Amino acid sequence: MALLATHLGWNCLAMLYSEQYQFIFVHVSKTGGSNLERALKPYSLQAPKTFSNKVLSKLYLHSDHRKHYFKQHDSILVAQRALPREEFEHCYKFALVRNPWDWLVSLYLFLKRKDDHRHNKLIRDMSFEQYVDFEIKRDSRHQHRFMMDKKDNLLLDYVGRYEELEQSFDAICSRLKIERPVIEKYGVYKRDPYQEFYNETLKEKVRQHWRKDIETFGYEYEGYQTGDIVNNYQNRSTA
Repeated sequence: MALLATHLGWNCLAMLYSEQYQFIFVHVSKTGGSNLERALKPYSLQAPKTFSNKVLSKLYLHSDHRKHYFKQHDSILVAQRALPREEFEHCYKFALVRNPWDWLVSLYLFLKRKDDHRHNKLIRDMSFEQYVDFEIKRDSRHQHRFMMDKKDNLLLDYVGRYEELEQSFDAICSRLKIERPVIEKYGVYKRDPYQEFYNETLKEKVRQHWRKDIETFGYEYEGYQTGDIVNNYQNRSTA
C-alpha cells in the first residue's frame, strides 16, 4: 500500500509520484496544477525534505527510488532519471498547460505579489512589457521543457488544459481509477483579462519567443486546437 504523505506529516510541495497508482504528475507553474496537486497528494509517495535526502536526491545516489525527493516543478526528465526504467515506463505521466499569453500575465502578477519569491524585488516595479523582455533574455520559462527530452519527444501520456481544468481532471481521475474529488480553487484572484496587457507588438514578441509552446500545445492568441494534445503533437511530428 502506498505511503500517504499527509499521514506522515510531510507537507512540502513536490512533484507527485505514486507507486501504488502508477502515476507521475509534472507540475508546470501557474497552470492550475496546485488544485490538482492537493487533490492527488494523498495518493502519492513523498520523501522527507531533509538536507541529506535532498543532497542524495540531487546527485541521484539513492538505491531505493522511493526515497528520491522531487521538487515541486521538476521536469519529467528528473523522474526519468530517478526511477527505474520499467517503473517510469509503466507510470501514467501527465501535466497541465496554459495559453502562453495568459500564462505570462499570471506569472508576472504572481511574482509581483509574492514577497518571499527570489525574483520579487527584481520584478515588482517592472511593467508587464519589461517583464516579458526579462523572461526572453533569461530564456528559462517554457512549458514544453517540463515534458520533453532533448530530441523533442513528448514523454507524457496526457496533457490537459488550464482552460478545460474540470474536463482534464475528469480524464485523469478516470484513467487512474480514483474517486473524483471536488477541485478547490486555490490561489484564484480577480484580475483583468490577459488581453488587456497586450498591444500588437508585445503580442507578436510572445508569439515569436514562445513559438514552441504555442505550436506544441496548439494555442492561438485567443483559442486553441481541439482534441488530444499528445496525439495532435505526435501526428504533426510524424507527418
